[in-house]
Order: sequence, then structure tokens, then C-alpha cells
Amino acid sequence: MLLQSHKARDKAVRFRVCQLINRLFQNLGDDAAIDDSLYEEVYSAMQIRLRDKFPVVRVHAVLALARLQDPSDPSCPIVAGLIFSSVLRMYEIWSVS
Repeated sequence: MLLQSHKARDKAVRFRVCQLINRLFQNLGDDAAIDDSLYEEVYSAMQIRLRDKFPVVRVHAVLALARLQDPSDPSCPIVAGLIFSSVLRMYEIWSVS
């Protein structure tokens, strides 16, 4: 239900969805694992939010995606896909392991 709300018209709702997902991932332990289907849903939703017209939504989408990255994989789609916007570069550099 939470992930379905990322498409809401209200920017505050989109922001809170990205923020909540980010906070949930921050509170997971370093050795935590998530189901592949959940990974795909979150990845897909946050990729869409990376192109949101409001910067605060984009920033929290980057932070949520940073937790899903695989730093040991040089072809990780998250690392490869994040660096495209000058607004987000500072947050991306801080977030990428």
C-alpha cells in the first residue's frame, strides 16, 4: 500500500512515501535482506521518483536507493543510474558507498 502511494498527486504524499522507505531501510541492520519482489517494487518506484519535479522527493528517493545498491557489483543498476542530475549529485556522491 505504501509503495502504491508514490504516484499520488500531492507532493507531500510522494515525499513522505520516499522518506518512510528511506527511514525503514536506514533502520535495517547491515546484514538484512529483502525479498526480490519487494526489491523490484521499491527499485521501480524510486526510479520514477528520481525524476519527480520536486527536489526533496528526488533526494529521498536517492537515499532510499542507496540502501539497495551493491557496491561489490561494478554493474549495479542503482549506482549506474543515479548520476544524471546536477541537483542530486552531491547527495548521490554522499550516498554511494
